[in-house]
Amino acid sequence: MTALVRPAARAGGVRPSPLAEAISAGLRPGVVPLTVGSPAPELQPTEALGEALARVHRDVGAAALGYGPPEGHPELRAMIAERSAERGTPCRADDVIVTNGSQQALDLVGRMLLEPGSAVVVERPTYLGAIEAFRQYETEFVPVGMDEDGMRTDELERVLAADAGRRIRLIYTMPNYHNPTGRTLSAERRVRLVELAQRYAVPVVEDDAYAELGFDPVHRPTLAGLDDSGLVLALGSMSKVLSPGLRVGWAVARGPFHRILSGLKERSDLLSALAPQLAVVDLCRDGGLDAHLARVVPRYRERRDAMAAAVDRHLGAAVARTEPAGGFYLWLSFRSGLDTRELFARAVRGGVAFLPGGPFHVDGTGAGTLRLGYAGAGPELIDEGVRRLAAAAGEHRLAAAG
Repeated sequence: MTALVRPAARAGGVRPSPLAEAISAGLRPGVVPLTVGSPAPELQPTEALGEALARVHRDVGAAALGYGPPEGHPELRAMIAERSAERGTPCRADDVIVTNGSQQALDLVGRMLLEPGSAVVVERPTYLGAIEAFRQYETEFVPVGMDEDGMRTDELERVLAADAGRRIRLIYTMPNYHNPTGRTLSAERRVRLVELAQRYAVPVVEDDAYAELGFDPVHRPTLAGLDDSGLVLALGSMSKVLSPGLRVGWAVARGPFHRILSGLKERSDLLSALAPQLAVVDLCRDGGLDAHLARVVPRYRERRDAMAAAVDRHLGAAVARTEPAGGFYLWLSFRSGLDTRELFARAVRGGVAFLPGGPFHVDGTGAGTLRLGYAGAGPELIDEGVRRLAAAAGEHRLAAAG
């Protein structure tokens, strides 16, 4: 009977993420997981979150398990607005919509703005979760190159100027500690990006999931802080800062965008669970979030340094790598053009998993690139994982040479 059921056209092409295999491989016994894009278990505030949930149960009781405002609990929205303002995004609690992780926020934005024949500007490479979220709305992608200062705004200007049919409905960018490259958009390019968005009346998604995880914090303006037109939608999340299982993300939107996103959120799942929202408020009040960040950010920096040193030691001139100033990732490019999808199976057999870079590209490029995550392993394990990767790359080159 199910063979006779025909899914909608937009659903017919949906498949598991191309990186699901890589992530699963990283969970196998004996495999060093350089795939990880979430906080290491030992760096999540497990005990503090348990105590926060216990206080919520004691003080709020069954009400924490009931329905609440579709846009999120007022205390959490106020806290998000306050921290956003401290980072340079002036907003009110009423501008905040709490979502089930920032991934849901991406889906809601796609539902609001995209349709068959429309187009989204993305960085080359870009966050795979954004590609998957937007692709389901039958949109097309227009890649814009990156360098060490982030998105090339000169290329962006050419792309927008050439869009005579006004197909481009959205610019998606991750300006801080970009996933997958770790790069950060320069202050000058932030100003230029917002100027171009306003000139061509194209909304911008500022995905700032890693904003709190800078190693040498340098003040750079937020895109939303530079925007006085309401075109910039600012997304954030507690998944990278506290724990992904909380599923606490948000969107900051003003004017019509806020009204539409709020309605779509309610139609999607009514509301996000109240108990995790209240636990986050409890944990973060009285400087709790800042104390947690002061503990974990130096650990992530130590792991970044360990991975950079390991890459230099074991892979050396065979690759070019980024130097992230925060976040969770190093981005490698093999100078020989070695296909990292082909390398992947050999690497897993050798006891290490990584994410091939091709799926992060919307134009079929990136075969010689890969993403390494340092958040989920200590310095010694990182060094061993990179050593195994280098050994697999050497074996692959010998096999290809015949």
